[in-house]
Amino acid sequence: MLIKRLEVKGFKSLKDVVWEPGPLTILIGPNGSGKTNILKTIELISSTGKGALEDTIQIFGGISSIFWDGTCRDIYIDFKINIGEYDYCSTPTYATYQININNSLFSSSYTLNHEKYTTYNEYNSKFSTLINKNSTTATIITEGTNKQIEINKQPSLNKETIVSRYRDRFDTDHEISALQYLLSTISIHYTIQITSSAKIRFPLITRHETNVHSDGQNLVNVLHTLYSENRDFENDINTAMRAAFGDDFDRLVFPPAADQLVQLRIRWKSLKREQSMLDLSDGTIRFLFLMTVLCNPDPPPLIAIDEPETGLHPSMFPIIAEYAAEASKRTQVIFSTHSPQFLDAFGEYNPTTTVTVWKDGETKIKNLDGDALKQWLEHYSLGTLFLSGDLEALA
Repeated sequence: MLIKRLEVKGFKSLKDVVWEPGPLTILIGPNGSGKTNILKTIELISSTGKGALEDTIQIFGGISSIFWDGTCRDIYIDFKINIGEYDYCSTPTYATYQININNSLFSSSYTLNHEKYTTYNEYNSKFSTLINKNSTTATIITEGTNKQIEINKQPSLNKETIVSRYRDRFDTDHEISALQYLLSTISIHYTIQITSSAKIRFPLITRHETNVHSDGQNLVNVLHTLYSENRDFENDINTAMRAAFGDDFDRLVFPPAADQLVQLRIRWKSLKREQSMLDLSDGTIRFLFLMTVLCNPDPPPLIAIDEPETGLHPSMFPIIAEYAAEASKRTQVIFSTHSPQFLDAFGEYNPTTTVTVWKDGETKIKNLDGDALKQWLEHYSLGTLFLSGDLEALA
């Protein structure tokens, strides 16, 4: 599990929230309550590892649209992560990372005027601050020694993080580069485009890829790579497809479409002709996308998916729940939904359930108390509670 605790102040509708997600977390709440803004916070965090903070802010609508109510001038993000779970950074137990984004009243730009990265080692009970940056200088501990950077001599550091400079996770500054790798590889998926002209439906230049892009458009290449090379992944996908579509499903095939191009087709036992991506329904492609993300044998450290139920038949929800629960043993899985039927599918897996509500112009979030929720679920399903409004009452 990557993120243990997340504190956000001043970002979009998140005026002041603290959140503790679990290995498998369901974000629930009505439209407009701020669920997507929590995912966007995680996306903003990921951009600090990629060196793409400025680009991400522009994608979100520019600097004026990311501050709460347009009046707040500071965004503060502080999160605690389980960095010790990863084999390339085995010594520290956990770490905290903080950033502060400031926007002056008379500026259309921003300044990253604070960044701090601290690790904790449980073996010697020692805290180590590896990065401490303010608006003028940055102190960085590398290879056991301190070095100072004057920010005004490197103006790019007013826009992007120190962490993003450490792009080799195997370099000597392994604790900083490990954080950079973890943040930059976070995987966040919103609704994928699967229209008749979308790239996802057409043959792609063959590439060895093992992770689905945020827009899902490289799905065929990832399926081709993992389905062809990993027997467990192949079996998981086949089992999921048969659970969703019955025993008529045979297998996926990847015939060449042209020189250096690969395509995906589905072979059905009852049909002589294989179905191409152009023939498949939207729901079939969405289901394949979800299964590919959740069955990945070497997943990103965190997977977040917004409204995964979109375009799917409710009979598929228990399958998704089962595979998500299994995936949460290898990575942190976060779903955002407002579907009561989707919620019901997770009843037996005891996910962390976070309720979001809109109150007094800001998002309020709270994890449901386990004992109170358990008592309610003896009489009602999660979906029934959500429809009745009692989940908000519990929070």
